[in-house]
Amino acid sequence: MCSYIFQVVNFPLPTGDDLVNIRKLFLRLQYIWAGASCFGFDRSSFTHKIYKSHGITIPRDSGPQSKAGIAVERGISQKFQNPTIYKLAGF
Repeated sequence: MCSYIFQVVNFPLPTGDDLVNIRKLFLRLQYIWAGASCFGFDRSSFTHKIYKSHGITIPRDSGPQSKAGIAVERGISQKFQNPTIYKLAGF
């Protein structure tokens, strides 16, 4: 049995960089379809875990994730054109 322990405290909302930087905790984990454990993650569970580690609850699965949140203007989303960020987010 393995688990990750995150302490959630009342800090300001994380920046995009904060969310990207925490991925370093998960670098050696492999992709596993439907995975959500220390053995590996799929893309949606990985994204769910990153946000959860910052105290933000998002849906676990990609379909509901795609419908959650708020729309952003095209110019704002353009800053995420970095391939590393797309790879991290699973696109």
